[in-house]
Amino acid sequence: TFTTWHQDFQWNSLVQEAGITDNEKRSRVWDYDGSLAQALQSIPHSGNPKQEGIVWKRLAEISLLGALGCGKDLLAALLEELEVEGKYDYVVLQATDNAIGFYERMGFIRVGAVAKPDQEFLTRQAEAQEKRRKEQAEEIEGKKKDKQRRKEEKEAAKLQIMQERNEGWRGLCLQLLDAMLASHHA
Repeated sequence: TFTTWHQDFQWNSLVQEAGITDNEKRSRVWDYDGSLAQALQSIPHSGNPKQEGIVWKRLAEISLLGALGCGKDLLAALLEELEVEGKYDYVVLQATDNAIGFYERMGFIRVGAVAKPDQEFLTRQAEAQEKRRKEQAEEIEGKKKDKQRRKEEKEAAKLQIMQERNEGWRGLCLQLLDAMLASHHA
């Protein structure tokens, strides 16, 4: 049986949140009119998402190991067994990108599913992101202050050197002036 732990889970192939890209719509087999999603959504389901989950008893969920070389035979046998049992109206699975073509050849159709995330989780996620943003801003500000401090220190050192040079030249100029005055008086 298919089980979800999202209260607001719904089958819906026609909304952007379902994650079916425009490229997939052009190149893949998908529920283009939403009728399969409507049929899946209409299957009775019940339960508590915080406990046992929301259970869709007439919806079989399967998973297979990939790349074993026997997937086609294994899936065909499983689908035949599920049909003989008669307990399920539909079969769903989650396919990896590499397995989509295989499942399409086996008759599966891409259907969108949307689950509204938990608001508490979103709040915690936003708070963590804001904390990281503030830490990064503080780090950037610290680096700017360090850079400014180094620049000021460098300017102060240049100024000190210029003052020392000026003192040296000033002293030399005074000596020359004294010598010129002394020779002029003589």
